[in-house]
Amino acid sequence: MAEFANLFEKSKLLIDNARGTIGVLVNPVTVYTSFLLGKYMVEEEQQGSNRAKYGAKFIWYIVTAMRQLSNCRLDN
Repeated sequence: MAEFANLFEKSKLLIDNARGTIGVLVNPVTVYTSFLLGKYMVEEEQQGSNRAKYGAKFIWYIVTAMRQLSNCRLDN
């Protein structure tokens, strides 16, 4: 029984370490992939201009929404 417990603990430690290492390695790859996807979408939408056509309207909508939120009371 002690042999099994020792084998189990060594195996568990190996698997836990592998999972931790995978998480550390995968996260930067995921972030970089998401960054590039966003970059490609922006480049496609803007078609070489500094800002997409909807950019000015989008900023106006955000400012308007933020102003409305700041006028709302959180407690009823």
